[in-house]
Amino acid sequence: MFLGWDYMDIAVDPCGKRSITLDFINSRDKRIARITFVFEQAQLVAAEGWQHSFKSGQLPSPAVNSNRK
Repeated sequence: MFLGWDYMDIAVDPCGKRSITLDFINSRDKRIARITFVFEQAQLVAAEGWQHSFKSGQLPSPAVNSNRK
């Protein structure tokens, strides 16, 4: 699995309040943690997030019911 970055905004005021959300991927345990970090005056003031499981590979096909007409 590969997730790419396409674009990042450039801060006009680098010491102003900023936030960034990052995904931490644990491929071995199939877990993703998404954390939002908040900075003020170039210091970390908050972090909040959640995690969930993921699966990789092909999506399963819907079951075909042979009794349908």
